[in-house]
Amino acid sequence: MFSEMVLQGGCACRKVRYTVDGERPPSHFCHCRMCQLATGSPVAAFFTVPQTQVRFEGKLGVYQSSEKAMRKFCTECGTPLVYELQADYDGKRMLTQEVTCLLACSSSRGGMPTMVLV
Repeated sequence: MFSEMVLQGGCACRKVRYTVDGERPPSHFCHCRMCQLATGSPVAAFFTVPQTQVRFEGKLGVYQSSEKAMRKFCTECGTPLVYELQADYDGKRMLTQEVTCLLACSSSRGGMPTMVLV
């Protein structure tokens, strides 16, 4: 069972911020060609959460990267922030966040130290 978490992140210029509330999300890597092109690296790290658990502040640009997915980014600095499949999982719209833009996380149960990744 995952513990309750608050995750915070955003872009390099700090004009876009997000907060994720709820259970600790699963994370994964992708090395498909589209993720390589979108991130400029051989592999992309993500975590996936229901759209209803994410709150954004700031302006996001949208790029339709394929028929099934779109990517969202900061319109000022270009930081990639979200990969969104245009499909529902178990009746929920899911967003996949870039782990590299995660700034901090903390547990509502205490016990877990704050993590700073950027």
